[in-house]
Amino acid sequence: MPACSTASTMTASRSPVLASSAALRAAPRGRFDGLRAPAGGRGPESGETEDEMLKITENAIECCRDVGRIAKQVAKHDRSLADQLRRAMASVALNAAEGSVTRDGNGRLRFRTALGSAREVDVALRVAEAFGYVDALDAELMKRLDGICAALWKLTR
Repeated sequence: MPACSTASTMTASRSPVLASSAALRAAPRGRFDGLRAPAGGRGPESGETEDEMLKITENAIECCRDVGRIAKQVAKHDRSLADQLRRAMASVALNAAEGSVTRDGNGRLRFRTALGSAREVDVALRVAEAFGYVDALDAELMKRLDGICAALWKLTR
């Protein structure tokens, strides 16, 4: 019996999936230079620049750092809320990143998911503050989160 099935030994030239994944592996890490997709909407399908979409992801990662620190405080009082806060913030960054490189029309859906998660983070932070788990929320963090929401909202339209 052969060590590999025929599906696993296909070459990139015979499989569009393998060809696209090979192209992604060959791309510089963290950058998809000049990524533009066909017009007709917003996001990667519409010609939004990769820099604009990358900025959303980078801002989300910065928020992850801050939210992670807050989640540690929240966990002392409510582990479930802290876990939900971490997962929602991670979802923002991950879905924004995925949406920025999706070319098949699903980018808008990823941005919509990221937007929902960003709103969830906003409310979870305010709930933690209301319950007294954290002191006053950092205005800069809330401003960054609001900016992420606004940018994602534009990309879902």
